Amino acid sequence: MSDSTHKVPIGKTIVIITQVITTSDQLNQSLEDLLWYTQHDDLKRLVGLDVEKHYSSSISSTSSIEKVSAVMLCCGNYCLIIQLLHMDSNASCYLSKFLQLEGLTFVGVQIQHCLKALDRDYGIKCRNALDLGQLPRIISKNKQCLEGYGVVDLAYKVKQFHFLHPSEAQKYMQ
Repeated sequence: MSDSTHKVPIGKTIVIITQVITTSDQLNQSLEDLLWYTQHDDLKRLVGLDVEKHYSSSISSTSSIEKVSAVMLCCGNYCLIIQLLHMDSNASCYLSKFLQLEGLTFVGVQIQHCLKALDRDYGIKCRNALDLGQLPRIISKNKQCLEGYGVVDLAYKVKQFHFLHPSEAQKYMQ
C-alpha cells in the first residue's frame, strides 16, 4: 500500500480503502482502477460523488472566493480523494472523461450543487447523476423526502447502519 492509500474502518466489519490523488498521472491510473471496481462485485455501476470547497479572500473585495479543491469518488469499498485545486489541466480532462462515461451513474446528496461547482470551476460536466436525497421518495410508497439528510443519516434511515465513533474506530485502524 502506498503512502497515499489509507484503510478506514466503518462499522465493525467494513474497511474502506481510500487513496489520495495529487498528480494527473496518479489520477489517470486511479480512475481506471475505479472503473474496474464498477464492473465487478455486482455494484450496479454506481459511483458516489462529493466535492470539498476551498475558500479564499479576494484582494479587491471583502467577499471570499469559493473553488472546488477536492473531488471524492467512491465505489464499493474503494474511494478516491482527488486534490484537484493544484493539479494541471490534464486532471480536469481525465476527470471530465470519467464523469461522461455512458454506463456509470454518479450519486450523492445534493449532487446538483457539486456538479454546478465542478462545471463553474473546471468546465467538468457529468452525464448521469442521481440525488440520493430524492431516491427514497422515488422508490418508496410513503413518498418521504430525505433530501436534507447527509450520507451517514441516509445510511441509517435506509439500512439502520450504525457508524462507529472516531475514538472507537481507532482500534480497528491498521
